[in-house]
Amino acid sequence: MSIDVIEMEARGIGADSGAHVGVERRETPRFTPLVDRLWLGWWDGEQFQTIGSQLIDISLGGAAIACTDGPETGDDAWFCVVGPRLSGGTRAQVVGREPMPGSPGVYRLRLRFLPRCPQDVFEIALGLLPGDSAEPALP
Repeated sequence: MSIDVIEMEARGIGADSGAHVGVERRETPRFTPLVDRLWLGWWDGEQFQTIGSQLIDISLGGAAIACTDGPETGDDAWFCVVGPRLSGGTRAQVVGREPMPGSPGVYRLRLRFLPRCPQDVFEIALGLLPGDSAEPALP
């Protein structure tokens, strides 16, 4: 089993500004999940909504997901990974919501965990807990 770190995106400001180009803005690296199914929940007025979603990437600081509905930018959400076992879940804030190119009706939500991703959620998403993959656990 291998865990893939997603290449850091080059982020920078215009070349004539004198700012360093290519500085990563994230505090923690993003990983491609082994388990990519999750439940996302949010309040819509007085109604609590839930939807099954797909995990695109995850870090200790946040995640990107694909879903057909969901909360708006600035809203709080609750995030729970669904693998061979259910994670305890965590609270997150939606920091971005964009249509996914080539996928009509699907949105990419960028989430920031509040305060950080709990270890069980992170490990289930990456397939690191014993029994979460077909490969034997290390002693």
